[in-house]
Amino acid sequence: MADSVIKDDNSQNNVATQGAVSENSATKVVNVAESQVLNAVNQVGQAGDQALQVGTQTVQAVGQIGGQAFEAGANTVQAVGQMGGQAVQAAGQVGQQAQYLVSQTQGTVDQSRQLVQDFLMPKDNQPKVAFDEKIFAMVSYIPLVALICLIIKSESKYVLLHGRQGLILTILGFLNVLLVLFPYIGPMLFGLVGFIIFIVTVYSGYQALIGNWWKIPVLGDLAELIPVNMFAKVTREVLTGQAMASNDSTTIEMPSQAQPEGPVEQKQTTAPGDGVSPSTGV
Repeated sequence: MADSVIKDDNSQNNVATQGAVSENSATKVVNVAESQVLNAVNQVGQAGDQALQVGTQTVQAVGQIGGQAFEAGANTVQAVGQMGGQAVQAAGQVGQQAQYLVSQTQGTVDQSRQLVQDFLMPKDNQPKVAFDEKIFAMVSYIPLVALICLIIKSESKYVLLHGRQGLILTILGFLNVLLVLFPYIGPMLFGLVGFIIFIVTVYSGYQALIGNWWKIPVLGDLAELIPVNMFAKVTREVLTGQAMASNDSTTIEMPSQAQPEGPVEQKQTTAPGDGVSPSTGV
């Protein structure tokens, strides 16, 4: 009986001991769980603080970037405005230069047209010339051909004008050959003077062909001193055996456009040995 009681007491003590152990274990578990929860809460708080800090930095960075972008946009707009103003100014200057060039070009064209009209086109305020007279006047600028033209067309004032000039150019051409006799500078002068004579001859022949009463400056006045009428008279008499009309005047005046071309009033003169011969003034 006593043993049974003792066993029962031991059993109760074991149960009580086990309950106390279980209670201590549960308390430890609860404490550990509370500690872990507190640690988790602290970590969550720290993470929240970090997230808040990152968000604040992000907002500041976005604000700075936005400010920089706005400033860059303002600078870009200002630069574009300046470039646009410069482009407009440059376009205005280009337009002014283009207008100036157009006016200069128009002036050059007008001057060229006037030069062509003055030097390469027939003049309006002068008498008309027959086609055969133009041909004879033009070929009279060929060396030595002028004498033939002056004999054949001695009655034509137009051929007489250009024939005399062609004759004096031929004489100058022959005199130019004498320049080669001078050493050093002679050949150079020969080439220069020959080139000038050639240009004047070609231009004068062109003027004769288009019907202009062209008179070479200075040389035209010297050409009028050549006694062409006397030479033509003597040559015609030698070739035909007949007396030719003569004219003592050497100056050629361009006939008025209103007066028709043709022989003027004739005078009767007596030539020794030939009887009466007509004299026609040119």
